[in-house]
Amino acid sequence: MVRVIGEDQVVAEADRLVCNTDIEARELLLPPRVSIARRLVEDWYGEPAADLLYYAFYARPLARANELVGDLLAASKHPEGAEASYEREIKFSRSETARAKLVALLLTQNKFDAAQKLAGDAAFAKNFPPQQKLALSAKLHRWGEMWLSIAALEKSLWQPMPLMLAFVAGLAWLGVAVQAIQPLRAPGFRFTAPLLAVLAGALSTIPTLFLVEWQKEIMGLRQIGDFVGDLPFYFAGVGPREELIKLLFFMPFTPVLLSRRSRLEMLIVAGCTGLGFAIAENLLYFTQAGASAAFGRFLTANFFHFAATGLLGLAFCDLLQEPLKKAAAFLGTLCAVVLAHGVYDAFIGVVEPRIFGMASMISFMLLSLTFFRKLRTLRDGSTDQLALSATFVLGISALAAAMLVAASREIGFATALACLAVTGFGLVMIFFMFYWQLGDGMSEPDAPARPYLT
Repeated sequence: MVRVIGEDQVVAEADRLVCNTDIEARELLLPPRVSIARRLVEDWYGEPAADLLYYAFYARPLARANELVGDLLAASKHPEGAEASYEREIKFSRSETARAKLVALLLTQNKFDAAQKLAGDAAFAKNFPPQQKLALSAKLHRWGEMWLSIAALEKSLWQPMPLMLAFVAGLAWLGVAVQAIQPLRAPGFRFTAPLLAVLAGALSTIPTLFLVEWQKEIMGLRQIGDFVGDLPFYFAGVGPREELIKLLFFMPFTPVLLSRRSRLEMLIVAGCTGLGFAIAENLLYFTQAGASAAFGRFLTANFFHFAATGLLGLAFCDLLQEPLKKAAAFLGTLCAVVLAHGVYDAFIGVVEPRIFGMASMISFMLLSLTFFRKLRTLRDGSTDQLALSATFVLGISALAAAMLVAASREIGFATALACLAVTGFGLVMIFFMFYWQLGDGMSEPDAPARPYLT
């Protein structure tokens, strides 16, 4: 919704209005400029002040005056007046910001036909970013048009900063995955299958975005900003939706995996499908939620999806091999993974009480521990030329360093350090669990050798 966040922001907007006036008009603005800016919005909690309305309805309105009136009316729950003010601003000054605010206002007021007309106007083309075009197509139930909007949205995510971080994060975990699957030679199946699975996982975000909008409109599963009210969105929407779609994109690999009969390959290839999904999803979070919210996800979400899809994919392969015996185990794994996913997303943003916020990290650590234990029973570390834990430490260290540098540039060093500290605890715990289960000197003694397929 278009709204004024605080008095300082409104005063700054009014101050910008005054700065943009010509010399003759500026002479009318007495006393000094800052005082005038405050006088224009002295009634900002309700209606615009009389002085501001005078400049807005002047014979030649001052630039941004009508836009500021629209901001005040939108903030005080007068959308019709705000809409008229933005339209008047656009008429006289062709303001791009007023166009963007008008589009957002129409969408929040569910005036989709009016928004659709603006979408066909070339002057408003840049004011309809892919995300808004996607939402508009969904509101109008034009499901076919949504695919074009999704393609445009995916293309818009390719920005240098998030791309660099996504590449480093993906490479760090892919290195661990490739070593964990123990390939004999580079061109072999155990080297190429994880790479193809990452690509498949990245593509799985396309139908996920479609299903997000479809569930909003048909099932009413949407975020409302209330913790309790959002629980159905996370547990009945996000968790099942993402886990089942990732599993769907893992299915093309199952015939070959079943013919090779290596449960290690099943676990890692499925995990790489989840890794690809996480890489693409992180780009979306960077664009929608902002840098400060996205940086932490680059450190944790990759492995969360890797572990969740790995465990679910392995259970699915077991189900295909023994449908009657493994049906209950598969359903149990699916429910557990969906529950862990829902807890991770629902509680990750909870600040008060702090104990609730810890639920997200506990879910992350339990899922990680389950994955590490499963991986420990499926691989033989005697063939490792480099300790798997060393690959893990090097990759995560490179990722943390890249994240800190990139975040410092975007949001400042202090804030970046705080983001790293919040997720750093989880990473430290993951390292201890990793080393405990897979590190040198801590693996099972006298573990039987596993079949080694190329």
